Amino acid sequence: MVFGVVLFMFSDTMIAVNKFKFPLECSGLIILSIYWLAITLIANAGLMISKRI
Repeated sequence: MVFGVVLFMFSDTMIAVNKFKFPLECSGLIILSIYWLAITLIANAGLMISKRI
């Protein structure tokens, strides 16, 4: 779950850098890929935790 949260924060950081500092090539693809990977990891961790309870 921690890795998913870190990836989520990284994707948000990339959005801010892309918008306010300098545009990145293929930023949409990179940011969305990292975002969806993070959401998948967080959801998977949530399911695993709910099965243990």
